[in-house]
Amino acid sequence: MKILRTRFKNINSFYNEPCCVDFSINPLAVSGLFIISGPTGAGKSTLLDVITLALYNEIPRFGSISKNDIKTLGSIVNLKAAGEPKSEAYAEVEYEVKGRQYRSRWSIARNRNNEWNNYQMEIAELPSGNLLDIKGLANFPKKNAEIIGLNYEQFVKSIVLAQGSFAEFLRAKAHDRSKLLEDITGQHIYRQLGRASFERDRQH
Repeated sequence: MKILRTRFKNINSFYNEPCCVDFSINPLAVSGLFIISGPTGAGKSTLLDVITLALYNEIPRFGSISKNDIKTLGSIVNLKAAGEPKSEAYAEVEYEVKGRQYRSRWSIARNRNNEWNNYQMEIAELPSGNLLDIKGLANFPKKNAEIIGLNYEQFVKSIVLAQGSFAEFLRAKAHDRSKLLEDITGQHIYRQLGRASFERDRQH
């Protein structure tokens, strides 16, 4: 799985102006592995929030997000934007898996009564922009997990490592790390083949 670009508006401390980070152009395109660093408040965590929010409707610090969470936590949506009528926020990620590209989008907006509507999600194939036929909000994260081959917990421990997560990964039991690395690389097929070969030999 390769993240191509992110777009977002009114997420955390970023107010009003749409933002875009394009990982498909150099030097990010050729770096493979890189670290997002900067002083406190620079937006490091926001970028990670945007990615996981757009894919799974979850962020590391709060878990799954609902309109009630946005109202009670006073987070995720920029506070200034949240106080404005008809305000909106969105997080969008374009990614590539096995040569196919997708765009996953999370969004939320206030209605005419100045109350939050429920969040919305969509997944589109690229470059056509055709939306996948998915029913029920809970099924969008599941579809991204199916396409990517990683659920949320696996994703944040491998593709996107938030502060402290790398140390947690290193401290994980050997079996857990092995299982995660197999899922990332697709090597689990060899374990299955080995098990099948062993069973076949045992039966003969």
